[in-house]
Amino acid sequence: MEKYRRHFLVCITNRPPFSHESCGPKGAADVLAKLQKGLDRKKLRELYGVAATGTTCLGLCESGPNVVVYPDNVWYGGVTVEDVPDLVDSHGVDGKPVDRLLHPDVE
Repeated sequence: MEKYRRHFLVCITNRPPFSHESCGPKGAADVLAKLQKGLDRKKLRELYGVAATGTTCLGLCESGPNVVVYPDNVWYGGVTVEDVPDLVDSHGVDGKPVDRLLHPDVE
């Protein structure tokens, strides 16, 4: 397997009810699924090495769903399925972060 040029990591952690907040109950699995479909539709994985993978906790749980893009070190917070086309087109295709989704607590 070749190294990904850009990798979207989507927190999909589901903690038990009445526990600490987590991204899963906020729609993270839907965000991941739509992101993967969007990247596949544009053939970004095979043509440009861009992938999306679900992961466990990235921290900053209160502002999830959280998405981190490596190796760009770009953090997004509060991502919804409606935001995914912008992530695919701007960051996935052009490598340009989506400013309105940037996590405010990460520099």
